[in-house]
Amino acid sequence: MRERLAEVESRISLAEDLLEELNLTVSRQQQTNCEKPTSSRNLLS
Repeated sequence: MRERLAEVESRISLAEDLLEELNLTVSRQQQTNCEKPTSSRNLLS
């Protein structure tokens, strides 16, 4: 039972780490996407 609990805790920890990394990636992409339209508008002006 303790081994199973340790395995589940390990998987939860990994999932939390992956979720945090995904959130950072999405945040960076959103920042990049917000910057692109401004740059494109400057090119078209």
